[in-house]
Amino acid sequence: MITTSKKTGTGTGKMKIFARWMMVAALFMITGHAQATEGLWVGSVVVDAVSEVNKPRSDLSFDLQLEGTLLEENLVAEKSTWSYDSGTDQGIIWRQAGFDDTSWSSAPGPFSYGVSQPVTTSVDFGGDSNDKYPTTYFRQEFNIVDASLYTDLLLRYRRDDGIAIYINGQLVLKENLPSSLTSYDTLALTSIDGGETDYQELTIPTSTLVDGTNLLAVEIHISSASDADMSFDLSLAGQRAAMSSILIGARANDWRYSDSGDELPVQWRDEAYAEPGWKTGAAPLGYGDGDEATVISAGPSLSEKNPVSYFRKQFNVADTNAFSHLNISLQRDDGAVVYLNGTEIMRSNLPEGQILYTSLPIEGIGAVDENNYIQKLIPSALLNDGSNVIAVEIHQHAAELTPFEGTAPPSATASSLSLRILLHEDSNGDVKLLKQVIQMWQDGTLNPDGTLKTPGHYVLLTDDTLIPNYKGVGVRDSSLVGRRISAVGFDFPGEQTALTGSMDIGQSVSGTLMLPGNLPTHPRRHQYHPQHDNLNATYNDAADEVGDIERTITLQIAGRYPPDPNKPRSTPPPDWGTARLGGVYQEVITGMHRDPIEVKGIFTLSRVSDRGMLNE
Repeated sequence: MITTSKKTGTGTGKMKIFARWMMVAALFMITGHAQATEGLWVGSVVVDAVSEVNKPRSDLSFDLQLEGTLLEENLVAEKSTWSYDSGTDQGIIWRQAGFDDTSWSSAPGPFSYGVSQPVTTSVDFGGDSNDKYPTTYFRQEFNIVDASLYTDLLLRYRRDDGIAIYINGQLVLKENLPSSLTSYDTLALTSIDGGETDYQELTIPTSTLVDGTNLLAVEIHISSASDADMSFDLSLAGQRAAMSSILIGARANDWRYSDSGDELPVQWRDEAYAEPGWKTGAAPLGYGDGDEATVISAGPSLSEKNPVSYFRKQFNVADTNAFSHLNISLQRDDGAVVYLNGTEIMRSNLPEGQILYTSLPIEGIGAVDENNYIQKLIPSALLNDGSNVIAVEIHQHAAELTPFEGTAPPSATASSLSLRILLHEDSNGDVKLLKQVIQMWQDGTLNPDGTLKTPGHYVLLTDDTLIPNYKGVGVRDSSLVGRRISAVGFDFPGEQTALTGSMDIGQSVSGTLMLPGNLPTHPRRHQYHPQHDNLNATYNDAADEVGDIERTITLQIAGRYPPDPNKPRSTPPPDWGTARLGGVYQEVITGMHRDPIEVKGIFTLSRVSDRGMLNE
């Protein structure tokens, strides 16, 4: 492959570029009498100006999906009622389902003594505070219809000091106790000082469960006879494969909204709020992007935007026990707070602390982030059987309250970028952009009498599969090979793409290159791009997230020399317009960012072959 220097300055670097293009021209040029600009043109585009993309501008996006999910099923709840006993050595039979505990006490947890925080049930530790009962026993039965539904069990427990937990007589947890068998007199290894009422979590297998009645048995051991405190409570949940139901669907769902710009009282989050003057519209709601199902008011004027917009939706839940968690998928631009039945359940891109009408988002959301859905999984405890209300407030970033309006023109880059470009004009004046071209040789033919019938000539190929039909024109490793020039900066499906227009002085050629998502050189087609989670906008179905990119390029053929309008004119060389051309290069790229990218620069071309045919 013939390469050129990428230096774009003056002096020696520029002369080297010119010399190399002349060498290419000498190697490729064939004799003939082509008209005007017919033939192969090889040159470079020097990009030196690019528009700023994703400038802050006044836009707002909102949509939300709420999904009820059964991830956990309570088998034994916190603060539930237990049978318990202290002061008696129960041996080991108390851990079995058939044990008679009717003589034991019965009360709800948490259980403790000596703990400063209020407790539900105080446990008797005996008549001597310096000789407390070493062990307290707890039992509770629970029923399971089908144990195979659960993948794991989640224990949440608080203990002071040591704890042993049995399910159906099998030990599932021993903590802060000796590894040997424990008895009534066994003491905990250490005293828990601080955190006596904190809950610990542990996931255990389901192998101890049986269909029907199950027994949970717990023993709590203090660390010394004079231990000042004891504490216990426990919950057990069965974890299962997600079973979900959409409570509020994303997109197309109707929401009530207030876009008046007025600050609302905190009661607007509550179910009983009357929604005075509120409107109704389908999601997604917002303004400024052109993809909204409902366009809401941005504010009184371009320079006076509403800092906050409010959204509410009521929905019904027949049975809150059907869900253990809620999965929220939220689209927001810029900051958002989500409330369920008046209580905050999610906050995005807003500061900590109390949220006020004047609270501003931490950053301005732009580009693809505006359309992304962020997710959060929360417990379903705030749900009501029957009617519920979800309320969302969207806050605008300060930069969008006084936004940039209009299209930003390209501005000078810190350094320039040089890209090789290949064009071909055929005998009909049709112009094509090429990714590569290979020069080969076609032998001539003779008449029967040995005289020359057709002379040999060079051919120009864009199709590699045709190379074996011709002879090479250069030598490498003692073999004849073709002479190839490539333009890696201009890739597209296929071998060539048609441009419209003319390469005559004062005219222009232009065309659009489509880069589909499966193109190997697509700039986003790589494994580690942050957008590639391979899910759709609502995070529940697989999707191809590498979108198409469109490049619209225009080459304006200049009559002046040099073609750079920022440099003073000089006398053009005698072959300007026939063997050499130049002008202004412009490109618009869409699909990379929210805003199109505008690119500008200068191009120069040299005609290295006047052959008006490709792949003959």
